[in-house]
Amino acid sequence: MNKVFYLAVLALAVQACQKHEPVSAYHDNSFSVSVDPAMGWVVGSVRDTFLIRVNDENNLHAVPLVYNLAVGATASSGGRKEGIWRDTLDLTPNNVKSITVVSHDGTVGRYAIAFQYVVENHPFPAELKYSVPNQLFFDGNFMYVATSHGLLRSSDDGATFTLLSNATDPSWGDVTNCVYAKGDLIYVGVGNGLAISRDGGKSFTRHTDILPSGVGIGVYGVYVQGDILYMGTYDGFAISRDGGVTFDTTAQGIRSTPNETGVWTVFAMGNTVYAGTQTGLYTSQDGGRNFDFNDNLVKLGGFGVRVNRIFGLNGQLYAATMLGVSSTPDGGQHFKDIHVTTSLGQAASGQDVGGYDSVVVAAVGNQLMMSSDYGNKYTFFSAATGVGAFVSSVTMKGYLIYAGSQGGVSVMRNRQ
Repeated sequence: MNKVFYLAVLALAVQACQKHEPVSAYHDNSFSVSVDPAMGWVVGSVRDTFLIRVNDENNLHAVPLVYNLAVGATASSGGRKEGIWRDTLDLTPNNVKSITVVSHDGTVGRYAIAFQYVVENHPFPAELKYSVPNQLFFDGNFMYVATSHGLLRSSDDGATFTLLSNATDPSWGDVTNCVYAKGDLIYVGVGNGLAISRDGGKSFTRHTDILPSGVGIGVYGVYVQGDILYMGTYDGFAISRDGGVTFDTTAQGIRSTPNETGVWTVFAMGNTVYAGTQTGLYTSQDGGRNFDFNDNLVKLGGFGVRVNRIFGLNGQLYAATMLGVSSTPDGGQHFKDIHVTTSLGQAASGQDVGGYDSVVVAAVGNQLMMSSDYGNKYTFFSAATGVGAFVSSVTMKGYLIYAGSQGGVSVMRNRQ
């Protein structure tokens, strides 16, 4: 009886040892990646794809990585075996490095390593291949692009473009400075006035009568609230309270000497209207009738700087200026200034700014600049990331980022 009992206990002990045997040495095909913090970081992983960011996107062609394999495992990249080892990969968009890891007993794991963002480039029609995008604007599924050679529209997120040739008049030149669209209404700022379509772009009425004198002036900024149309012109601020039928240029407070304060951009939040000029930011609290100079925005040598674009997001106001990007959470009482310098130590000018949710994008120094925290910290995306060179305009549709550069539009999306 005792012999049988001891044999049973021995069998149970052997079985227990087998259950607790470290099987990972045989079945583990796990794989991990790290980056030297001085070079970049691993953002995360999506479906076993490790997403990488680097501190300098110009180094994407040779990113040093550290891999870790389980004991007994083998990786497809160079036949590497267990432990920690190093490799250098080309992660320029849109390269994806595939790695297969085989455990000791033949269990297979498949992984990938890639740059965090995917970039697609969509060229303009051949006749506009040298055109510079002055503004990108989304109205629903339509994207409008005001370029130096006419107005383009895309209904497929920029995969193809149609030239709305009737928006301009050859006698004025083909330059379109800005665009705002809502349904069938399309407002286009051109070199000698304003073009308005009320039938979705089939036809346009051209207005050279913004000034009482009837002399045509360039329109550089357009913003619409209801039936109220705000305009920035070469000769100052203009407003139409009937959707572009009649125009009023009697706003007080903005000097109208073009070389000093031509208005390049306009924006409105309720009854508060902002005008970006050659020498700084002006604010109206009465719907655009009277303006005051905002003395809090960044200055250069004690003088105000040119404001190229104003944009509002989640109660914050962003301004692209000749010194970079500035933002204010309180309507202009206090500004946070992001100054950018070129390799020559000169100020990099901000041409455009836009955003969605907590993401802010800007065209600064001919490059795409992005922040994922409401504009507190920005990173650059140079041409090395696949974005077109000489970025001049930006916008977002949801979390998709659009950057306009000479001859086309780049679309950047997060792999996450």
